[in-house]
Amino acid sequence: MDQQFLDTTGLTHERASAMLDAMRDSLVKCALQGDSVALPGFGTFVTVKDDERVDRDLSTGRQILLPPRLSMGFNGSTSLIKSINKSM
Repeated sequence: MDQQFLDTTGLTHERASAMLDAMRDSLVKCALQGDSVALPGFGTFVTVKDDERVDRDLSTGRQILLPPRLSMGFNGSTSLIKSINKSM
């Protein structure tokens, strides 16, 4: 946990960890349902479903079948991106 985050929020390490665990659990539930999660001023976590596909094992050269999977992408909000670019 970043000490600056703890100092700014006044949270203990345990409380901040519990908060992040709850957020992760919520993101997992939304991903399993195929939903996106928008955090105003921060960004949006988007569920991405990758279909089953054929790929190549680089060490053997053999083709392998990769199963379908879910992943999450993140799109930063305009205000977050402006804040980052302003700091450069």
